[in-house]
Formats: sequence, C-alpha cells, structure tokens
Amino acid sequence: MFGKFNFFALIKWLFRLVVTAVVILVFSIFIWRFITGRVPKELQVLSPNDALAEAYAEHGEDLQLYTQKQNSITRSKTSYGYFTSCQAILIPEAGQLQLLIRYNDSTLEATEKDYELAEGSLDPLSDWYDVTLVVARDLTPD
Repeated sequence: MFGKFNFFALIKWLFRLVVTAVVILVFSIFIWRFITGRVPKELQVLSPNDALAEAYAEHGEDLQLYTQKQNSITRSKTSYGYFTSCQAILIPEAGQLQLLIRYNDSTLEATEKDYELAEGSLDPLSDWYDVTLVVARDLTPD
C-alpha cells in the first residue's frame, strides 16, 4: 500500500515540512505585527496654545504658517531611528516652530537609558513633551 520504506525520502519530507512551517510562522508573525500595530488614524499637525491664539487674534486670517515635510531628523549613531519628524510648521508671528514627531514605545526606554533618567520617568501615554532646540547658523560664505 505505501510501497517500500525509504529513510532518505522520509527525511526529505520532514525537512520540507519543517521549512514550510517556519516560513508560515515567519509570515504569520509579520502579518500579526502589521495588523496589531498602533498607527493613529489621524494625527494632529498643529497644536493650539496661548501664543498661537494671541498671534491669531492679532493677525487673523493673515497669520502665516510655513510648512515643510521632511525625512527623519535623527541621524546620529546613538539615536538613529528613535524619533522621526515628518513635518515642521514655522509660525513667525507666534515665535514657534512646531514639529510632528513620531516614535516607537521602545524609544522612551532608549531615551531614558541614553540620558540616564529614572526608569519610567517618560510617560508613554503623555501627549506633550518639552523639546529644547538649538539654533545653529552657518556663517561661512559657502
């Protein structure tokens, strides 16, 4: 009924079965990760605050906003990929630069480690973080 038993044919069949199972498992993990990823449906690009409200009250519809879509701003070896800033909005009348920053949950842990902060000091559910910007001007002719 089954024919002659061949040990090498059985090993070959088991190897194919294991490889197929591993491939299915890997693809299942990728699909599960894409489905369960928490990507927000809508991002709030401009955050209203007191300075922006005062500038709008003074200038009304003439309030100028300069926007720029950009690639990642984190390029140093120690923080590559921690934060991604995909849009910047400059509001001169309000004296503000607002950045839309995206990050992974592991980013907060890595930031705590890099800056030697207390574990759990960065709240992953918080909407606001103070970011200090350093203005660098290149005054060379070229």
